[in-house]
Amino acid sequence: MDHLAPPKHCSLQKPPVINKLCPKMYDGGEFFTYPARANVPWAMTIQHTESINPRSQACAPAESNEIEAFLQEWLFFSLAHEILGRYVSPTELCRAGTTSMEILCSENIPHAVKLWVEDIQFRPNETPQDYERISDCLDLARTNIRALRTRINAELVVMLASLGELYSMALEEAYKEVQSVKKSRKPPSTWLTLVNSEYWTKKMRISRFCPSQSAATLNASTRIHGIYYVVHMIQPEFVGDHRSCSEKACLARQTDSTSVAGHSTRHVNEHCSCEFIYADQAALSRALRDGHIPLLKFHPQSSVAEPGLDVLSSKDYPRYLAVSHVWADGLGNWDQNALPICQLEFLWVLVGKMRLSLNMPQDQELLLWCDTMCCPLAPVALKNTALIQMKRTYEEASCVLVLDSSLQQYNCSDLRIREVGFRIVTSNWSRRLWTLQEATLSVKGARLWFQFHDKAMNVQTVVDGVLAGQRSIIHKASASDLMGRIGEFLTLYSHPDKPNPNNINLQLVTEALQNRSVSVPSDEPLLIGNLLNLDTASILTCASSAQRMQRLWTLMPNALYNIPPSIIFWIGPRLTLPEYRWAPATLLHGHPDNVPLNMVDTVDGVCKTCPYGLRLKLRGYFLNHPYRAGLLKSLGTDLMRSPRMDSINFRCTDGTWFFLMPRLTQGNESYLASRDFHSALFESQLWLLQATESRSIWLFHEQTKNTTDFGLLAKETQSQMKIKVVQSLYHVCFRPVRGTLLRLLQAAHIVSEEVLHGVTAQEMSGIHPHLYRGGLQVLQAKARNLLTEVERQIGRIDHSLLEYIEKTIE
Repeated sequence: MDHLAPPKHCSLQKPPVINKLCPKMYDGGEFFTYPARANVPWAMTIQHTESINPRSQACAPAESNEIEAFLQEWLFFSLAHEILGRYVSPTELCRAGTTSMEILCSENIPHAVKLWVEDIQFRPNETPQDYERISDCLDLARTNIRALRTRINAELVVMLASLGELYSMALEEAYKEVQSVKKSRKPPSTWLTLVNSEYWTKKMRISRFCPSQSAATLNASTRIHGIYYVVHMIQPEFVGDHRSCSEKACLARQTDSTSVAGHSTRHVNEHCSCEFIYADQAALSRALRDGHIPLLKFHPQSSVAEPGLDVLSSKDYPRYLAVSHVWADGLGNWDQNALPICQLEFLWVLVGKMRLSLNMPQDQELLLWCDTMCCPLAPVALKNTALIQMKRTYEEASCVLVLDSSLQQYNCSDLRIREVGFRIVTSNWSRRLWTLQEATLSVKGARLWFQFHDKAMNVQTVVDGVLAGQRSIIHKASASDLMGRIGEFLTLYSHPDKPNPNNINLQLVTEALQNRSVSVPSDEPLLIGNLLNLDTASILTCASSAQRMQRLWTLMPNALYNIPPSIIFWIGPRLTLPEYRWAPATLLHGHPDNVPLNMVDTVDGVCKTCPYGLRLKLRGYFLNHPYRAGLLKSLGTDLMRSPRMDSINFRCTDGTWFFLMPRLTQGNESYLASRDFHSALFESQLWLLQATESRSIWLFHEQTKNTTDFGLLAKETQSQMKIKVVQSLYHVCFRPVRGTLLRLLQAAHIVSEEVLHGVTAQEMSGIHPHLYRGGLQVLQAKARNLLTEVERQIGRIDHSLLEYIEKTIE
């Protein structure tokens, strides 16, 4: 995998080696027909579609070496020849290994791709037909890899998939300005999904990643080139143990007022034992009560004076550096507004260096703001004043300097700009909740700086360097992942469609909150309120985290975009407070199946709180269960249970059939459900609420819908005129029934209609209950037997069998 560029500080001593297993060289013929020429029928049985023919793997040889040999021939040598042609020779694609076997070599492919792209751009109208032909080649290659990935070496999967990703990006780049090209069929873009996530997790474990960092990397990655670069970065030295950490939080760096780490404010040097300097509480109080920001001016020790610290006001000194840091790195103090002298000396040196970076005049002072020293711990009212002013503090700072112990272990001058960027987005600082606000508020005006061992680097320098690297095709894939992660805070207030800071919505905030953690849970609603420009003073009057979240949702209608309707479909813990059981208790660590909060729209555009909870108007269906209607009352619930206990089919009044099942796997629906799925189905007054995409609204009866949609199973508890008060029971998903099962259900429905309506009410009332029960049980047994037969013959059923089913039931 020589084509994948590793970081400088890499956990790999050398790239993985893949032995060349194919005994013969590619014959130079057409890509599509090569399996026939090579007499490999099992490769041709894989359909050119996302739906893999299951017989393809059954036809493939049992030995993985034989499969790998053919895939090397076809998807490595043949595909390179088909796309790059004269720009790469087959002899360049392999070299001698340490043993007698040759090894695959992709080192020259990036350069060949560069020449190929340049040639097309120089002569754009000579080969416009090649775009769709190569797209088809790449689509077929991806289909084969996807079908056979479990049968071959994981390293080969990564190599073939990453080359496919490179070819796809190069093809789009080459033809992006060519007007004569028809792009009805585009090259596949989702190559990363071909690689098992466990492959990357193992790599990150070797590189000493925290589980939370591994999860964040997997969630944020979209390209193989990007994640390959990240997972091979050796993590900085850390005195701690990640064995107790989870995918949601790094406990090794978690700190609060009750933890041992929370009391261990550290010195710059572990051998140092200098004294602490305390902030003047009266000066802090005076500045805050006057509505200003308290700032620090440190006086280093000299031959004539001891070190000292002045607390001044932003009214007199408007220029200051604000520190953004992780308390667990040693600059925090839960007990008092004090830091060791050595830490203050270190911070003051950084202030002096920043003066030079900002080109400030000699007669202009730059002071220091650090939350540890400038936010009083008592009284509570004064502490809350400082917390309310936190947003303003970072907005008005001349610069914000990020201090993270992992970044300070590297000289940024020695690193490629990509590694600088990836070091920033994988640092512990980037996974803390408060630092999101600090970074977001300081992005405007390029005031955000990151301190490395040798110097501080401005965020705009990193962005410009990464964007410049995108001119190279091989770097473009990893750069897109990096920009996506930097964009979590870069675009929060500078979104291209929402340049006004007051236009920020909950969806943007929620996206940025993911993979972040906080030591004090009650801080979450405060931070969200700050980012949404809500009344944080009102939130601070509440004590517990639940009460603060309730107050946040109460204030949400004051936000520009109000409460998003999608919130009722949110998968996660919910508040238990009356009238707010619809509201998430936290927006951190959202479930991977959660949908964007801006995706669902109401029918009338109204979504607001009311005395019963949240009032909104959605599309949905009232589920009229036969058992609840009394038609099968004497038979009990077993009659209505389908062979699959976790699903049910239902029919709409227009004749459309849908397949309904829980959205979460059994045992994971702990947020709503207090019973199993089928028990919930036998509740009375059930509604199925549909989450409808606001951009492309569709109704249940639309026959063209093939994809799975999601919704909420809810129980009606009250009804007032046209308003239904419902309680959520289950997160569900559903999709239209197609094919054989649809024909079977239609036949069963016809038969049931004949049974139920073929006799008059008088005749039904005259039937002895035992005969009625016995007749339905016979019908039930025959239906189950027929269903078993249909499932056994699934895929080969036709209309003649359906006719047989109808006659049998009759």
